[in-house]
Amino acid sequence: MEKVKIKNVQTKKGYDVELEFENGRRMKVPHDFEIPKDYDGAEGMVERKNGQIARIVLGENEYKKAEIQQIENSKTNETKEGSSMSYSSNSQSKARAPYNFVPLNEKVVDAESVLEFNRYHKDRYSGHIDFELETITPLYIRRESGSSEFFSIDGKVKIPGSSMRGMIRAIIEITSFSKFKFFNDNRLYYRGLADMSSLREHYYQKINDKKAGYLIFKENKYFIRPAVDFNRFEDISREFEHEYDKKTKTWKVWSGKVGNKKKKNWVILEPEPSADTEIELSEQDVEDYKNDKNRGTPEKFDIFEMAEKHNEKYSNGVPVFYAPYTDSQNYARIAVGHTGFFRLPYEHIISDHIPENLKKDDIIDIPEAIFGVENKFAGRVFFEDLDLMQGQNNIFLSETSPKILSSPKPTTFQHYLKQDKSGVLKHWDNVNAIIRGYKLYWHRNTPDDAKEPFTWNEGKIIHDSQHAVITPIKRNIKFSGRIRFENFSEIELGALLFAIELPDKCYHKLGMGKPLGLGSVKICNVSLYIIDRRKRYFSLFVEGKDAWNMAIEKNKDTGKFKNFFNNYVLKGITEENRRVENLWDTRRMKLLKHILNWENSENPEWLKKTSYMQIKPENEFRKRPILAEPDKFCHKEKSD
Repeated sequence: MEKVKIKNVQTKKGYDVELEFENGRRMKVPHDFEIPKDYDGAEGMVERKNGQIARIVLGENEYKKAEIQQIENSKTNETKEGSSMSYSSNSQSKARAPYNFVPLNEKVVDAESVLEFNRYHKDRYSGHIDFELETITPLYIRRESGSSEFFSIDGKVKIPGSSMRGMIRAIIEITSFSKFKFFNDNRLYYRGLADMSSLREHYYQKINDKKAGYLIFKENKYFIRPAVDFNRFEDISREFEHEYDKKTKTWKVWSGKVGNKKKKNWVILEPEPSADTEIELSEQDVEDYKNDKNRGTPEKFDIFEMAEKHNEKYSNGVPVFYAPYTDSQNYARIAVGHTGFFRLPYEHIISDHIPENLKKDDIIDIPEAIFGVENKFAGRVFFEDLDLMQGQNNIFLSETSPKILSSPKPTTFQHYLKQDKSGVLKHWDNVNAIIRGYKLYWHRNTPDDAKEPFTWNEGKIIHDSQHAVITPIKRNIKFSGRIRFENFSEIELGALLFAIELPDKCYHKLGMGKPLGLGSVKICNVSLYIIDRRKRYFSLFVEGKDAWNMAIEKNKDTGKFKNFFNNYVLKGITEENRRVENLWDTRRMKLLKHILNWENSENPEWLKKTSYMQIKPENEFRKRPILAEPDKFCHKEKSD
């Protein structure tokens, strides 16, 4: 297909429509294409056969000779000149989100040798770290599924050690330049009908291969029996329905209503007579379809469940559309959907966009050495539940519902994939695209008062499928905690302390509701205690006292261990970064510090600038603005 621009040319009888190609050449469009006058100046795509116009695609509308071929979704606003396949130079300044990314590291820093677990080693450290945690914004961690109560054990409010473990490990993975292991590798789906990036052309190239058929379930497997053909019909009076026409032996398929421009739905003709043409769907095809949570179809229109029920209505199968494709592993696959312009799976999965050296299993990185590797060796660090410190009463806010937790998903590729300055956005099927990195949430000092702008709080309990009900802990409530460690090297102990004791004004994020501003916590009063093994086993009791000789001594110099870790990592990364002496002065760590810095929240515009972009009243995602890197984002915010 070729990119064109619509030009209306005034005539004595009215107007003619012409297509202007990128080389400046023009071609008149026959009147029976019936292109509406309000498309003047819009961009689109044209398909020509033997030099003649076969079809024209404008936004989400498709026009063929002698008919208006209305695409399933309604036409959005016409695109401006030059925006069809690229983003504008100022698009980065418009993107906002409550999250940002720390870029992937280029190199993995190997851990030291993992020692045997059958004894305490002479040159290693065992002991514990005591600390206090203070809530800077309200904190909520659910006690159990379906409950609004905060986490507790035997009626005593606690912060679970498992939550602390996950929070600290996430920081260690970034600071230690580790492998990138923990991500959801589901296949993503897309529909690029009116997309203003290169995804639109990509979508049309794939969806043009679609066919119609009937989904059948037998012998615990799914098959598609191809239909003879498919067509369109004019009727938008229904949504998500099937109707069989006995006279013509065809199925009418109504999909969802979007906007007020849609005029047509789909007709699927009878199945091909021979069962030999049936196409078996792989388990992966079915699993990928079911994992697409953004499909937006009602549960009653789940085509796989409809096929499984074997009811009389679908005795010959459920009418569907399908398209063959080859995935990134070179396997033949089938994409399937309920309508002619259905969501397609990307051929590439998320792991295809992670550098190979960050996925290798033949090396052990520092987080693995500390926390263990499943089925290989256990971790050597243990996080106890945090206790509420004494003398604090009335620690809870009222039971309420927070604002709906919505988020741009990884399908928002202009946020989740690293973009360049070429002017062409990379999506998940671009082979050379790399993910942005580690996703973290900004600190946001959102008001507790439901009447205030940008509040996290609905101000009432809402029982529906989108809202939760929570009883969060107030601000400035303190807990005490302990982390135990065994057989740690100086570097491993330094890595743990480095992740606990952040730079000044940098805080951690914990619990539920991070995008809304909940869960900002400050760790303070950190104390390191190390066991002196020789003293412990030299004497069973403390001399002159009726007490066990634990031989635990407070070590006041946590900075020493952090320096061991700091120097070890700097030595292991690139030569460029070795020119700095402090790990926090490397590019990645500066970006991490920007995200963790509480002082960002003091900017009067911060809550607005770190809120989610909206679809209504104006679709702020339409031009796919790119999210600026953390330092540029912060600088931009302060200069607004």
